[in-house]
Amino acid sequence: MEVSDFDTQISDLETEIESAKVKMEDVCRGFLVATDKFAVKWFEERAERAVISNPEVVKRLDAERLRKLKAALERLVLRVPKMVEKHVNADKYWAHRDELAGDPLSHFGRYRIYGRSVPDEMDNAVREALGYVGGLLSEYGLADVGDHKEWAIDYPGTHPKYRREYKWSEEMNAALNRYSELYNRLLKLGQELKEVKNSKAEAEAKHLWDKA
Repeated sequence: MEVSDFDTQISDLETEIESAKVKMEDVCRGFLVATDKFAVKWFEERAERAVISNPEVVKRLDAERLRKLKAALERLVLRVPKMVEKHVNADKYWAHRDELAGDPLSHFGRYRIYGRSVPDEMDNAVREALGYVGGLLSEYGLADVGDHKEWAIDYPGTHPKYRREYKWSEEMNAALNRYSELYNRLLKLGQELKEVKNSKAEAEAKHLWDKA
């Protein structure tokens, strides 16, 4: 095979890889939007549940304090996109923004959701975003924060993270499963590119040997 043939293969694979990364970024953005919607609903539900399940605490709060809590919750809900952007949109969680893994076999299924089990690193990021409502509720005596509690602060974090069981929305699950499919495709393309580049290097070395 001529060296130019390898160059054509390399160019085609690099184009496919860039196309896959663009698609993955689109899916990533879809996941973030789905997480925004999930978090807004979750914040509101958690706050209402905390109020209803702590009637004695609520009775000790005067009407003005309750109004302040509700107003603070409304402000917090408006900040959800920024929280999700900060915690869930970190580059370290999204493989298409980094170099491809050296050992692709060890990374297949990295973003796959199995039943109710979601990928640990993404789960952790979402829990960090959800934790803000726990911090607010704790200010009003409606949430316990600490080791082995529903909410806990992991050093060096500065706000609580939700620690109990919860379930992602179907929209979040669908987006991450799609991302997993694209990621596996990206790994395969990366491996193919590596093999073609190696073959090119070997062909060039043989050509130099033959000419010597």
